[in-house]
Amino acid sequence: MNTLKILLVIIIITGVASWFVAVADEGGTGISSANGEKDKTIRGYSANDEVPVRVDQESIGKGKVLFERLCTHCHNTASSPPKGNVKMRAPGLKGILKEDVLPFSKKPATARNILNQLNKSFDKMPSFHFLSEDEKLNIIAFLNTL
Repeated sequence: MNTLKILLVIIIITGVASWFVAVADEGGTGISSANGEKDKTIRGYSANDEVPVRVDQESIGKGKVLFERLCTHCHNTASSPPKGNVKMRAPGLKGILKEDVLPFSKKPATARNILNQLNKSFDKMPSFHFLSEDEKLNIIAFLNTL
C-alpha cells in the first residue's frame, strides 16, 4: 500500500512540474499556432505538423518588408481573396488565413499550405525556395495580420 501511495505522489509531482514548465515556456516564444496555442518549435516539424504562426512584432515587421519587396508585384493587401472560379493573375490577400480555402489551389487556408506554396511553384505563383524558413515564417506572420 505504501508503494502505491509513493507512486501516486511521484506521478502527481511529475504532472505538476510538467505543468509549470509548460506555463513558463508560453511566456517568451512569440509564436502561436493557428488555433492560438503557444508552440516553441519553429523548425523540425514534419509534413503533417501544424506550422506555427508567429505573432511577435519583429517577425511581422520583417515579413511585411519581405512581402512588400517580393509579393506586391502581383498581390495586394487591400482586397480579399475572390470566391468561386478565379480568373485573375493574383488574388488580394486581406484575411487570407481567415478564409476556408486558398483561392487557386483550393487547399485549406492554413500556414502549412501557404508555406508549401512558398516552397513550390503553383499555377502562376513562382517558388520562393530561395528564402530561408525563417523568412517564409515571417511572411506568414505578416499575412496573419491582414
